[in-house]
Amino acid sequence: MSKIIVVIGLTGQQGGSVADAFLEEKGWKVRGVTRDPTKATGWSKRGVDVVEGDLDDKSSLMKAFEGAYAVFGTTDFWGPVSDPASKLKLGSGQKINEYAFNCEVQRGKNIAEAAAETESVERFITSALPNARACTNGRLKHVYHFDSKAAVVEYVKRSLPTLAKKMSVLYIGSYMTNWGQGIQPRQHLNKTWRLSLVGKGDTPIPHLFTSKDTGFLVHALLQLSPGTVLSGAGDILSWKECLHVWCKTQGLDYGGFDEISVEDFIQHSGMGTELGLEFGEMFAFMDSPGYNGGGDSVIFPKDVCIPPGSSTIQHSTYKDLVKISLPVDIIRRLV
Repeated sequence: MSKIIVVIGLTGQQGGSVADAFLEEKGWKVRGVTRDPTKATGWSKRGVDVVEGDLDDKSSLMKAFEGAYAVFGTTDFWGPVSDPASKLKLGSGQKINEYAFNCEVQRGKNIAEAAAETESVERFITSALPNARACTNGRLKHVYHFDSKAAVVEYVKRSLPTLAKKMSVLYIGSYMTNWGQGIQPRQHLNKTWRLSLVGKGDTPIPHLFTSKDTGFLVHALLQLSPGTVLSGAGDILSWKECLHVWCKTQGLDYGGFDEISVEDFIQHSGMGTELGLEFGEMFAFMDSPGYNGGGDSVIFPKDVCIPPGSSTIQHSTYKDLVKISLPVDIIRRLV
């Protein structure tokens, strides 16, 4: 009898990748959860059991989880940030990213509690990130989209001990597809290309082709013991190395990396103070203590052997992504 994996966020990059991976895996059935099943008819045609579920409604999640062996949970910080209706829900003096933090934490708790209360669930895989505030002893306290996901993991460990014994954590790497969009190199007068970000630019950072490779990582976690924390690292490169790869692939001249302060980032990012501060501190966190928080409990795909078959987890490299990412002519129009 096939095992059922429930995939939260079926129509998103992470959830879609997980569904793709397990549709190809014998012995598994995929049940995808989405707020609007009418937007997932393509998945239904491919064999996914698409069910309705609302992350704000735990009872709908419990219904979706019935009979499942495994649950993949992911939450979206940026949905509430970009939703115009969120501004009408802000408390007095509350910032939009503080509101999004609360939304994401509560939705993550709802997923975890529903999984904990579903008798059939034996494995719980949650997409998360480290706690930037805790890892820096309060030095960086505005990286809400990291801390919200960490808060859910901490909640499970503290309040849902039985589920905690079934939980594994996937630290999603920096989205490779952010290159040329949120992270934009610029051409200077001497025709070379440079990148300006907070930090020195030489700290190794895990990068992930999220829509393609998340599913391979979740599949690997289900073959490893619960309690594993796996870095979603399709490739590990510093920002300087990313620029080198991009320039070489596009046939451009590498100019170098410019370290800027968080304050400079806020001023020049065009994001406004609140989100500019959040992203500026995020880049500072990536620089030190590092993307995964500087701890030694995180393992990497290159270190994992999955028996039987492949020696390492399948993944894409940064060069793979750059070959199909935004070409230089589009970058020029963006900047």
